[in-house]
Amino acid sequence: PLTADMTTLRPSLLHGFLKAAAYNFNRQASNIRFFECGNVFKVGETSYHDNINEQTHLLFGIAGFKSKEHWSEQPKIYSVFDLKKEINGFLQKIGLNKFIIYKEIEGTLKIYCAKKEIGNIQIIDTKLLKSYGVELPTFIAEFSVNAIFEALSKSSTPDFTPIPKYPPFEFDFAVIVDQHISAGKLISAIKSNAGKMLLSLDIFDVFEGESIGKDKKSIAFRLNFIDPNKTLNIKVVEPIIQRIVKTLEKQFSAKLRG
Repeated sequence: PLTADMTTLRPSLLHGFLKAAAYNFNRQASNIRFFECGNVFKVGETSYHDNINEQTHLLFGIAGFKSKEHWSEQPKIYSVFDLKKEINGFLQKIGLNKFIIYKEIEGTLKIYCAKKEIGNIQIIDTKLLKSYGVELPTFIAEFSVNAIFEALSKSSTPDFTPIPKYPPFEFDFAVIVDQHISAGKLISAIKSNAGKMLLSLDIFDVFEGESIGKDKKSIAFRLNFIDPNKTLNIKVVEPIIQRIVKTLEKQFSAKLRG
């Protein structure tokens, strides 16, 4: 070993996180959000060493305060739900969120994918925290990277869509509607009538004023259409826009703004 405190192979990344958290707390840090990816070792099936199984683990850890003291409110301490939110985001990012099941077993929240445990979320015991000199609530999630890759290999592969050869066709228009009509309803109606060539839909301007009438508002939309097989022009897009405008007139009494 390089030093006297590195004589043992670590079975978990937890203790490294607690050591790092204590180091930062002792230097006036109050908001700890760390991750580590590293190897862990367990007695059992041989990998590189006799009777020792070596795997790669991924740890997420949070500790302390998630907000600072302010004249208008007291500082807020992290909870296990803050960490779970981050974990849900991570699992969604890698494409496993639809296959995940959480089970609480003896105070630990186990994370399963296809009936196999891939990780867990822990609330660190106060006695263990005290031994490291940590006084604030601390939470970790630790995953087996090997188990994650195995789960990904069994899950459905995301579809890949190549970048189109032809450029999108952009079209802007604005409608005047009653103030109580939500933009979300207008967007839903537009998408329902725009067809498969609609690439994106955005609102780029909202206007209210006497010039458009009392209790009225103007909402401007930017639509991008694309055809993977040809370049679009106004002759192709115009009938789609006319259909959209007629739908908005019928459903919401919308008027096309000149």
